[in-house]
Amino acid sequence: MKSGPLFCRFSARGAEVGGPPQRLDADVNEVIEDVRRLLGTRCMRRIDAGTSKRRTVLDYGLPDYLHLSPTSRLDAIVLAGMVRNTIHSYVPAVIVEKVLIDLPRARRDEVRATISAKVLRRDGSSLPVTFPIHIGG
Repeated sequence: MKSGPLFCRFSARGAEVGGPPQRLDADVNEVIEDVRRLLGTRCMRRIDAGTSKRRTVLDYGLPDYLHLSPTSRLDAIVLAGMVRNTIHSYVPAVIVEKVLIDLPRARRDEVRATISAKVLRRDGSSLPVTFPIHIGG
């Protein structure tokens, strides 16, 4: 049975299962695209910042953040935590080290941020990456 493209790149037998081997840089770019796609999806359920409840496919995406002030540093910290927890829940190949939310946000529904993380590679090593993200707007 063949795995889908999402899972073959995490497999030790990735080339055998999912087709021809690709450069590791391509895998890293795919993982970053997964993060962008994830954060571009809204979770309709309210997820409290302090909850330890395990998220499911029903909670996929970034929780609603429109109640957070676009100028508040405290709300930016809360939003950064939401971004970190969302990535942690759905993209296991990314270990987020820091999320910096740009302030002030131009609009309540728009977020620009910089994410610093390690992307786990098939060979067991990790690659440090920093990339900008634009959500909404």
